[in-house]
Amino acid sequence: MTSYRNEEIDLVALFEVIWSKKLVVLLITLSFAIASVLYAFSQPDRYISEVLLMPNEQENKAGIGSLAGQLGGIASLAGIDVGNPGISKTKYALEVLKSRRFLFKFFNDHDIKREIISSTGWDRESNELLFEKRTSQIALKKSGVSSFSDQDVYETFLKENLGIVESSETGMVKISITHYSPTFAKSVLDKIIAAINHSIKQEDVQNALKSINYLERELKETNVVGSKSVFYRLIEQQHRSLMLAKVRDEYVLKIVDPAIIPEKTQLPNRAMIIAVGGFLGVFCSLLFVLVAYFRKQPNKQS
Repeated sequence: MTSYRNEEIDLVALFEVIWSKKLVVLLITLSFAIASVLYAFSQPDRYISEVLLMPNEQENKAGIGSLAGQLGGIASLAGIDVGNPGISKTKYALEVLKSRRFLFKFFNDHDIKREIISSTGWDRESNELLFEKRTSQIALKKSGVSSFSDQDVYETFLKENLGIVESSETGMVKISITHYSPTFAKSVLDKIIAAINHSIKQEDVQNALKSINYLERELKETNVVGSKSVFYRLIEQQHRSLMLAKVRDEYVLKIVDPAIIPEKTQLPNRAMIIAVGGFLGVFCSLLFVLVAYFRKQPNKQS
């Protein structure tokens, strides 16, 4: 029993050990704190521009859906969506927005690959992006952009720049762009919302035109009065879809709260970095002192 008690960790003794090495603890903690402060303030500011969107489902969706029971077979052959309860148009648009095909085209159409992958900061006074000092801007324009593959830019954009949050309760969608330049972040966000709406609209227009062509061919070949009535109703719905597509710029995602040029930085979270650095300093200093203490214990006993 006595030996068991002797082997127990004496908390008072441990506190005395830590207190006797308080200078070591203080120096290690201070070193971590200083390092975390230097690291936090060496990181360039990053700004987040956000836009709040709501689904802008087509009004004729309900009309087509109500015909699903009697027209489903013919409509499917014509390539017409008759109210499939699967993925919604909004979810489909968000998946397209994150796709390689869409973003590769977006990067090249707007010539922003260099700004995404090689920028290192932003000059507030001149409102210009900063790039790697080792390479001149002329050299980057000539060789740097071509050396960046679409895949590299795509992975960087998804990881560091693009943010998408969809509310399961309201269905609202918040899309954000994070970048060193607040004006660039806002510009890219405006362009990507316009691009995804245009892309989905053009896809639906092409599908509607193909469906109309198919239905009109079938209409000419049938002599059944009931079938002709079905075809006329489907053709009417497709023309309605075309009309709505032509008058709607915000075809799938309607802007509720537009993007603005952010004035305050959101990243990096310097307070969090310093707090974590200080905590790690305390932990590592205590660990160092206690390990050193227990390593000396066997020598004392012998």
